[in-house]
Amino acid sequence: IASASNTTITAGGTDGFGDDDTYRQWLKTQIQSFAGCGTYLAYEARAKNADSRVLDVYVLKQGEPGYQKGKVKIYILTNPDTDLYNEVLFLVREACRDPAFRPVGDFVEVSYAGVTTQDINATLQITYPMKFYGLGVERNNRILAEYKRLLSQQINKPFKFDELCSMLTAKDADGIYALDAKPTTLTDNAYPEPIYPVLGSTLNVTSLAFS
Repeated sequence: IASASNTTITAGGTDGFGDDDTYRQWLKTQIQSFAGCGTYLAYEARAKNADSRVLDVYVLKQGEPGYQKGKVKIYILTNPDTDLYNEVLFLVREACRDPAFRPVGDFVEVSYAGVTTQDINATLQITYPMKFYGLGVERNNRILAEYKRLLSQQINKPFKFDELCSMLTAKDADGIYALDAKPTTLTDNAYPEPIYPVLGSTLNVTSLAFS
């Protein structure tokens, strides 16, 4: 063959890598998928690399509610607006059920992570420098929305008061920050306990207020 060229151009796929960091993360996860025979780490990695639209994966472990011997229960998470929602589920299921990967005795069940809605009847007291007067309300709501977005992108991630308060007191891109942020119920510098979603789901918090 002296030369060759494409006569048609494909529309591209969903499994490409936009940059080196993305590829490195894929390779790291791919190596993890060979971590033993049928381990939860291997199944999590296999599911994550089945499709680039998978945001997070959780595999039920021995001793956790709902665990059954011989059954591998996998929860996956994608963006709510992902096109071909069921296609992602199918691709993950096929990858994890591949006979070349799955131990003979494993029955694999794949489902989407649920959403746990939790009312948090608490008030955060936020103190701003006087020079930021009038900017606090919008900023508080924006940071809360960002924190809720982070919760929605990780299965089993708990709501932590100290995490949210740290985001409020950190200086943002506009140079704005709060002097102090804490729950009004805070005593002895002890933050309330983290609030967890139901196992295999993400957390959606409501009713949280600012003062």
